[in-house]
Amino acid sequence: MTYFSEPKLEPLEKLYVNAYLSTLSHSSAYRVVEPELKSHPSSNKYSSRENIKYHISKALQNKTESLSLTADKILERLYLEATTSTNSTARIQALTLLGKQMGLFSEGKPTDSYTINVINYSDSDKETVSTLNLLEEIKEDSIDSTLSENILITTY
Repeated sequence: MTYFSEPKLEPLEKLYVNAYLSTLSHSSAYRVVEPELKSHPSSNKYSSRENIKYHISKALQNKTESLSLTADKILERLYLEATTSTNSTARIQALTLLGKQMGLFSEGKPTDSYTINVINYSDSDKETVSTLNLLEEIKEDSIDSTLSENILITTY
């Protein structure tokens, strides 16, 4: 049985691979390894080497796999955090997020009530009174009596 061994990297090649992985640019990685050279990136002697291509490809694949989170994985991690964490704040946050995911908590105002806020920018109290009277008339003239009961008018 034959086993495949990873190609070895020289110290400058390792530096090139790390520089490439941090910038995702062959020309930037080349400038890190060979800062004194001003050659065009097409003459980059590192980017075409098979051992460097292999290590870059392998590192990018590992990065991609580590970032491939699914909703199930996230929920599993939240459950684990909620049940095993020694930090009470982290445990409560995890339980809250799980509860929201399960639809246990409703957020926001009920849709069957309305709030009308009146902000008075005028110096005249007469204008404020007339605006409030107009809003009260709208409330009273509402077609649906249950709707008018759920309208709240506040002034500031």
